[in-house]
Amino acid sequence: MALLTSFPSPSLRPAGWIAAAALLSAGAAWAAGEVEIVSLWDIQPSETWTAPHEVGKDEVLVEPAILPKALIEIIQDVPGGAGGFALLSKGDLLYRLSTTSGAVYCTIQTQAPINAEARFGLNMLVCLVDAARDGTFEGHFRRHATPGVPVIFGSVPPKLKPLGPLRYEARPPAALAGRFTMRIKLDSDPAKARLLRFSFASAEGASTQALTATAKVANGPYPQRFEALGGYFELTGVNGGKAVIRMISPTTPYPFMMESDPSNH
Repeated sequence: MALLTSFPSPSLRPAGWIAAAALLSAGAAWAAGEVEIVSLWDIQPSETWTAPHEVGKDEVLVEPAILPKALIEIIQDVPGGAGGFALLSKGDLLYRLSTTSGAVYCTIQTQAPINAEARFGLNMLVCLVDAARDGTFEGHFRRHATPGVPVIFGSVPPKLKPLGPLRYEARPPAALAGRFTMRIKLDSDPAKARLLRFSFASAEGASTQALTATAKVANGPYPQRFEALGGYFELTGVNGGKAVIRMISPTTPYPFMMESDPSNH
């Protein structure tokens, strides 16, 4: 298994989860129930500034997009859902997971709950399995996912639920641009704080998955240089209660994935 370091400085670490990234080895023989799956997303480079930016407390420094490795769109309603509803609807988008074998695509949007799923308030996704990677899906399963950026992991269940023929088309990952982002914002008051703290959060509109990762920089003497997601910035001073920040280089591409933290089990 080849490993990628996800966030060397700082390490993204949500409560109850541990951030990491991995490329799962390909070529393993397909065996239902033994195929491991993980959601591996790509944090894109941030925008580039040519002039210094003034950033106040609770304002965003940069907000690069988070995109999937691959994306497909369902172009017909697919029957077989709970209560006679469609399992998938025309226009639904599914992102590709990283797997040890075959191909698995899961919905971006959560699906209608079944049985105890509603009682426990679970966010459920529908996942399609293409065991041979030949473009034909043999079946589907449902899996609990995190809110916001959909992250799931584990293995393909031993028994898949049946799935009738469906039509879909590949879409560029950039079709999701603006949907998921990694927001880096200033938590401190530049006019008062001796140490400025920038927090990281993966966000989807009003829904934010809180993370404990931060980047910190001394508020003087100036200039002070700091790093965030591989990008480099320079704090050059404070003006009108806002930090004046120059971009030396934009943030770089980063993998985004979360695995269960064994210490919480």
